[in-house]
Amino acid sequence: MQKQYNINPKILENMKKAGYMRPTPIQMQAIPIIMEKRSLMALAPTGSGKTAAYSLPIIKILEKHEKIGVRALIFAPTNELGEQIRREIEFLTYGLKDAVRVKYLQKINTEINGFKKEIEHIDILICTPLKFLKITKRAQEKFEFLQFLVFDEADRYFEFNLAKQMKKILENFQDLHKVNYLLFSATIQHPVEELVKQLIHEPLKLTVGGKNNVLQCVEQKLQYCQSEFGKLLEIKNIINSGQFNPPVLIFVQSKDRGEQLLEMVRTSFLNTQIKIERIDSVFQKYQFFFNKLIQDKSKQDREIIIEQFRLGKIWALICTDLMARGIDFKGVNLVINYDFPTTIINYIHRVGRTGRAGRSGKAITFYTNQDKPILRNLGNMLKISGCEVPEWIFSLQKADKKTLKHIEKFPIKRENISLDPEMQKQDDKEFENQIRIADGQFYSLQKKKKKEENNEDGGKWQIA
Repeated sequence: MQKQYNINPKILENMKKAGYMRPTPIQMQAIPIIMEKRSLMALAPTGSGKTAAYSLPIIKILEKHEKIGVRALIFAPTNELGEQIRREIEFLTYGLKDAVRVKYLQKINTEINGFKKEIEHIDILICTPLKFLKITKRAQEKFEFLQFLVFDEADRYFEFNLAKQMKKILENFQDLHKVNYLLFSATIQHPVEELVKQLIHEPLKLTVGGKNNVLQCVEQKLQYCQSEFGKLLEIKNIINSGQFNPPVLIFVQSKDRGEQLLEMVRTSFLNTQIKIERIDSVFQKYQFFFNKLIQDKSKQDREIIIEQFRLGKIWALICTDLMARGIDFKGVNLVINYDFPTTIINYIHRVGRTGRAGRSGKAITFYTNQDKPILRNLGNMLKISGCEVPEWIFSLQKADKKTLKHIEKFPIKRENISLDPEMQKQDDKEFENQIRIADGQFYSLQKKKKKEENNEDGGKWQIA
């Protein structure tokens, strides 16, 4: 890369410090396209190095700081992701003489002159779509030298109902023919592709690792639990068996369940061989902390919790899909889907928090009989990804689109997270019986195959 594009050795040194010993697949394919100043829609798994894939060529093309105004505009769907992008670009340019200047627009200066002064010496500006739309009427002239317009986590704009804002932004820059449009995402859905086709002239499309897929370096496992009580027992089993390898992210489907789980974790292991003190949520034996990242936290509290997690002061973080979106948790070793994800897209984003930048990771997904309607859909995806999936899962009825849409909009109503084992219902036993029957049938087929293989006349294993 240094020879081909004359990348500053200091930048390459910083990339190695960030964990990129060699370019990732998305970086190898996206960087040449961006260096040729082509518009690009790129799809690659979470954790594959997408931010560096677009920021590195932008840094190279902009070369150095110039006092002419913003030359690269990067959009992030959340404040946390915006700050993360700023940190990564500043890390890549650390130690460079007269390096490009980057700023994340945290607050909007209500005075026009104040805002102009605030960004006039900025080369790369990062902000959310809503903030940008508030400022464009005040300081449009500051974007006349714009060369790059980037949408990071492009699919999220539709999840956060920002599609109209995204469309308006693209329309604002249609007259600037020198602007290169870059859209990066871990997943891609039809509305995104349609919008891109309408407003961007002949963008190249790049897919790395398959559409809507998970990194191969993540070991994925499904774990059946009879009830909410069973999930707590499984957390204990994971700890006792040595699989609980911090840092750990634990996903729940709502902030209320996050509160309940944190309280249960603080109390459920009392009088067992692993003791938990209520004060500071400390496991006395293992000396690690649990905390939660949910919607009722203030922005300042969230930033403190995220920083503590990064520093290792918090070892296990309980969070919702909404709170974890767009945050790059470095070095996560284990993801636990305590509550089954409502969509395959959510599963991909959750599991993509581990196995980043070439590191290995593990993801364990709990499921109960409540999750039967969407269990087979996930099983199909895992099998395609090369993961071991119990054969009986494929005997379950496949959910139709209407059912999947309903579950996405109205998540499954679950029992409160509780220590009471009597919460188990009759349908738990029925589901267990279904598993035993399916496993028995599969075992019989395996036995038949082995017998035929050992038959001296030879035999063929056929399944009707």
